[in-house]
Amino acid sequence: QPVSYKLQSRSGTEAEFIDMVDRCNKAGVRIYVDAVINHMAAGGNRGSA
Repeated sequence: QPVSYKLQSRSGTEAEFIDMVDRCNKAGVRIYVDAVINHMAAGGNRGSA
């Protein structure tokens, strides 16, 4: 389970992610990002899950 949806973690920063996507695009590699929005809940566990 993710504990944060920030783009700054041990996997890298937002700037590093953007750089990776730019380099992949220049090499002809497409990047797809997916999110399961329906399964997120608010702080009081009152979400739409």
